[in-house]
Amino acid sequence: MKSKKLLSILVAGAMAFSCISTVATAQTSNPDGVQADQLGKTAERVAADEWQVQLSLPALEVRPSADVVIVMDVSSSMSETDVAEAKAAANAMCDELASKNNVDIRVGVVTFDRDATVVSELSSDLGGVKAKIDGITSSSDTNMMAGLMAGKAMLDESTAGDQYLVLMSDGIPICWMEDGQVSNKTIYQLQNDGSVSTSFQAGNEINQGNAANSRPIDSAADLLSIEELLANGDAIEADSDNIYMNLNTGAYMEKDGDGGAYYTNLETATYHTAKFIQDNLAGDKAHLITVAYGTDKNPGVTHYDYARTFCAWIGEQSDSYYEVSKVGSGGEEGDLTNVFSDIANETIKLIDKGVVTDVIGTDFDLNTANAVPFTLTKGVGEDAVTYEGAALGNGSYGFAPNGDGYDYVVTYEAQEDGTETVVWNINVPVTKDQPVALTYNVVLADSVRNEGTHTNLSGMRNTLDEEPSFVYTEPTNESAVLDSTDSLGNVTADDLAFPVPNASFEVGVLTVEHTYAEGVTGDPLTLPEKYTSLPVITDWSEGYTAQFSDAQNLASLANDQYVLTGITVVLPDGTTQTYETEQAFQDAMLNANGFLNAQTGLTQVTYNYAAQTTGGGDVPDTSDGSNLFAWGAMMAVAGGAALVLIRKRKEA
Repeated sequence: MKSKKLLSILVAGAMAFSCISTVATAQTSNPDGVQADQLGKTAERVAADEWQVQLSLPALEVRPSADVVIVMDVSSSMSETDVAEAKAAANAMCDELASKNNVDIRVGVVTFDRDATVVSELSSDLGGVKAKIDGITSSSDTNMMAGLMAGKAMLDESTAGDQYLVLMSDGIPICWMEDGQVSNKTIYQLQNDGSVSTSFQAGNEINQGNAANSRPIDSAADLLSIEELLANGDAIEADSDNIYMNLNTGAYMEKDGDGGAYYTNLETATYHTAKFIQDNLAGDKAHLITVAYGTDKNPGVTHYDYARTFCAWIGEQSDSYYEVSKVGSGGEEGDLTNVFSDIANETIKLIDKGVVTDVIGTDFDLNTANAVPFTLTKGVGEDAVTYEGAALGNGSYGFAPNGDGYDYVVTYEAQEDGTETVVWNINVPVTKDQPVALTYNVVLADSVRNEGTHTNLSGMRNTLDEEPSFVYTEPTNESAVLDSTDSLGNVTADDLAFPVPNASFEVGVLTVEHTYAEGVTGDPLTLPEKYTSLPVITDWSEGYTAQFSDAQNLASLANDQYVLTGITVVLPDGTTQTYETEQAFQDAMLNANGFLNAQTGLTQVTYNYAAQTTGGGDVPDTSDGSNLFAWGAMMAVAGGAALVLIRKRKEA
């Protein structure tokens, strides 16, 4: 069951029977709080080793949407004046919602008297909805349950991000729905001989019962409470809908074995309506907002006093509850309109205040090159406002100054474990039509650049039978969570996680092959056919991946034994280039620092050999390893990280 979150602004003397002008309002959270899909976090690569990270409330990549269904009481207890106020209030809500940008909103309208009427299906044409509202008139009887059922049915078909059911009533149900039909008790007036003289629909009659079980009911206190009604549901369901009354004496009586009605019509209608709310609306995906209008009118009249109790109970099941005095009974013209305008703003509110705690992982560092490393923007498109940050000291920065400080304060702190924490304090409400976004840049940490091949890349080792992978992704942060509250301090988000974006960067895989000219026998080099490196991070700005660690060994190896006839390079796009000598290869493919031109993807280097013998002699035995040749490819990340490929002659 949803908890009641009612902020009463009732003056001390304005008790239940007072006619003092009062407007009691509640501005509260959604029943399920902020939703995870309303939080956004992205990372966009803006340089070779730099990414722009953005957190947004609500998520900038998702356009918010909301469906609002107004369920309006137009029964006989609502006079034409009351209905006119309700229509003006509903129109004001439409106007307020139509003024919102960056959010898709639809409004539907249902009225109820003896039954429910769909005045307007959900529509984004709020002008058209207003035109239909203008045609509403007052009627008779009250079947709140029918109105709620029709409103819920409309929202059950909704796919909007948020759904709201706004109930406006004075809370005096006398009809209910049973098996799809409108129901209420019937009063039969009997002659002394037991014959029926007249019959009519029971209304707010309260002194109902039978001769054996009469219940003296002189005030609202004599009626069962809502909790008692719900607890006695089986008895109420079995209670007769027939009430028998002696035409001459007015006494209630039994007839033909029918024990008559023990529970009043008002109690029975209230029970069925409360049961529907409890079973179908409390905790439902739709946010229930209740406006009790004019429940403080006619103090001392039993069914009006009982209506106040029922509306207060509905408020307990609601996400927001408002009480508004009737015009002429303590209220003023426009009170209801003001409340509906507030509700319109409530439907697009995300949080009242909150804190975002963002932990940057150890593989990235906040780019602190700028005096204020953060940017804060409110709104989207042409209406967006970017605030200039102010350094407050101790790693804190303020945005959007106000009389008491700043609307937003961001604090940065480096932690002992190598992570960095960004704490974003949001001190003002955030609405769905005016998203706020915090932006900062991260760069690849020095630990990744300088400590060798990235530890996580070891799992990407390629075998000769696998296609190598060339793009590596890593989360820019360890965690980012929102803690938020509504205006009354109720928690609307508790460690609610933002999505975790990934930073994508290229890795290179160098494959080295060795081939021999046709006619060479005995595999004189006895080298493995192919070496494949671990994937390693490339230097994107310069594009170099591999470096020869000992180029002189190549000449030593070929001395009087093997002849290097050419080096062929196959690039990822399939193009090839052959160099006749090592020097030509180095001149073409290496830069001044000895780095091999990197390619994102598989870069294949093939060494072509021919055997060189003197006098037809065999290749010397090298089993002692004295002629081992080491050839290394140092895979670099912006000046340091190394992975060495070792090539050696097999022992004879």
